Amino acid sequence: MAEHADELEWEPPTDEESASESDDVNQASQLPGRAVNVLDAFESDESSEGTPSAEIAAALDRDMDGVVCTPGKHASVWSCVNTSQEPHEFTGERGIRSESGRGRRSDVGGQLRAIDYWRKFVTDDMLEEIVLATKRRVHERVHGKPTTFYTSRYGAEQWPPRRMKQQEASPMTRKQLEKFIGVCYGLGATYARGVELAFSERPVYGVPWLKRVMTYTEFQRLKSCLSCDIGEPGRERIGKTVSNVHVEKVGKLLEKFRDRCLRVYQPGRELAYDEQVAKTDSRVTRFRQVLKHKKYNGIQLYSVCESKTGYLVTFATRDPNGTLGVHGVMNQLLDDIAGRWHRVYADNLFITLGTLRRAKLMRIHLAGTARTTFGFPRALKDVEGKNLKRGDYVWKMTSDGVLALAWKDTVLAQFMSNWHAPLSTGTVFRRQRGCAQKQAFTAPRVAVDYNEFMGAVDQHDALRGSVSCSQMSMKWWHTLFWWMLDAAMVNAYCVYSFAEKQAGREPNRRDVFVEEVILELTGLNESATPAASLATPKRRRRTDARWGMDCCEPRPEFYHKRKRCALCYEFESKENKIKYRCGACKTHLCRAHFGPWHDGPPDCR
Repeated sequence: MAEHADELEWEPPTDEESASESDDVNQASQLPGRAVNVLDAFESDESSEGTPSAEIAAALDRDMDGVVCTPGKHASVWSCVNTSQEPHEFTGERGIRSESGRGRRSDVGGQLRAIDYWRKFVTDDMLEEIVLATKRRVHERVHGKPTTFYTSRYGAEQWPPRRMKQQEASPMTRKQLEKFIGVCYGLGATYARGVELAFSERPVYGVPWLKRVMTYTEFQRLKSCLSCDIGEPGRERIGKTVSNVHVEKVGKLLEKFRDRCLRVYQPGRELAYDEQVAKTDSRVTRFRQVLKHKKYNGIQLYSVCESKTGYLVTFATRDPNGTLGVHGVMNQLLDDIAGRWHRVYADNLFITLGTLRRAKLMRIHLAGTARTTFGFPRALKDVEGKNLKRGDYVWKMTSDGVLALAWKDTVLAQFMSNWHAPLSTGTVFRRQRGCAQKQAFTAPRVAVDYNEFMGAVDQHDALRGSVSCSQMSMKWWHTLFWWMLDAAMVNAYCVYSFAEKQAGREPNRRDVFVEEVILELTGLNESATPAASLATPKRRRRTDARWGMDCCEPRPEFYHKRKRCALCYEFESKENKIKYRCGACKTHLCRAHFGPWHDGPPDCR
């Protein structure tokens, strides 16, 4: 959002520039380099980047064979004249915002606890509004009309049932909601075989600490009466076309969470734009997408994340019936980070000639892979890039500094950028047949930067999936509620790690951080230590009894499969897979640990 940006003197795009890229709009607002006629492209005295148009026109006259004109909606003139400029310096400052809101609840020696960072994203106001929405929903169900199924089975005079009357007295309290969220986090962190088995008495599948928090019946009751249809957001988005308010039942809560993500933390220079999927197979919602290119279906969200950390900066839920389209949503989401010269990377679904030019007007450096249908000159792919050798590349540029580049990796890769220089190169490492180590190859700078910084959204997905509180439910909007809770935990740990490193301390591991949040939410920290409270039936580490002291004739032998060394993970916390094992005890051991394994533990030698 522009209201969270620094006070910079820049003019927002006009209504014609923010509209969809129709032919009428392109004719009404002639952006630099948009015309097809070579002479008309240089009528002005200077180009948008300050390069004299006369010099560019003279260079084109000297080499007219290198000029390519792309027709259609993404019409432009491409040449071999280098019109790039030095990229602008990043004007933001990475860190926690001073106006991010009160999250300090347990100040111990000036240091925040894990729960304090979590509450920066899931605030007390959001929890209170969920409780009020749940009470309102239960009241409407009790005093409303009975369902058709209940009427046909029990009769309308028996409505409401006794269970719903009991819920109306006290459907949910703030403490119960926090315990419910804590149990969801705990199930994602410790268990993966179903909620009912986790609450059971079975010694292997049961999780002991769950029954100290609540019963399975209480968990199901809270889940069934939960409602996230809260009131209007506190901060209105004046003039914003894209938001999450249009999502029924949970949209206003998502918009509040989006506002917290923007207010709490100022991301660094490199960002990535991509799509995420909240998995669901529900057919009762218009937001569910059938994704043929993936193994699952779900609700798509367009997200901007910080590279290297995976922090979620802003997002929008995709509306299949929306009027903006993919590129219109991207243009609106980029408004949230405009004005600081962030470097944003996206894939070929989002990169067009129009989005690159509009991003430059918003003071955003944008780059990514490109398609010929979105403005990439076809001559670079079909003619000049057809016979390239691995590591070579060809390029063309427009008069306003937009670069189109085709680089031959294992296949031909196409890139477009509004700030990269065509002659700037770097190094990438690729595997090659017959070589054990990766080999270095020369690559253009735009390809090197794309490979390094593009995976931020995928990193956020991986962090969400590693400790996910998602539960099976027949209500489609539960999917977005679980997604929000998972994203809040990822963002909280990112802010916590940054604050600890800035203070000169080593941050805890992510599993320790998640455990501390779960203990605070469930109240288990008042009666038990973290090590004993979340005891789970997971795989145990190796014990002294499994050492190879009883091995009679230790001898190394070759094994056809690669398996993990028995001691590398124990002592060095790394996974070392090798194809050798002891021929007597059949234990896989690397060369360094073959002797120590058969000598026994260090304290028994």
